[in-house]
Amino acid sequence: MGHYLCAILNSSPAVLLLYVTAQWVQTPDYQATDIQRLLIPQFDPTDRLHQELARLSFKAHALAAAEGSSELARVQSQVDRVASKLWGITVSELDAIQDDLTEIGRSKRGASEEVEA
Repeated sequence: MGHYLCAILNSSPAVLLLYVTAQWVQTPDYQATDIQRLLIPQFDPTDRLHQELARLSFKAHALAAAEGSSELARVQSQVDRVASKLWGITVSELDAIQDDLTEIGRSKRGASEEVEA
């Protein structure tokens, strides 16, 4: 369940929502209640999207610990695709979200890729 939550919170849709709802002085100030706006479905171990998000997060953590892996950007892109499916976000909407994050300097992803989920 922890990796499922990590995947959701690190997905581009969640990052953008938290970024635009943050209170700003000189740096973003996030409130605990901001996360409630994400409408995170309760983890269901029988849901294949939930399982895939947890698996991808586990893989991303391992790749990040290994440092320098070019595979990490691909896994992060896969997290975005699966999280978007969870929320009903279309591919074109996800592309716009990722473009917005790039524009504000918050993008951590490479090119979009399809997910085999």
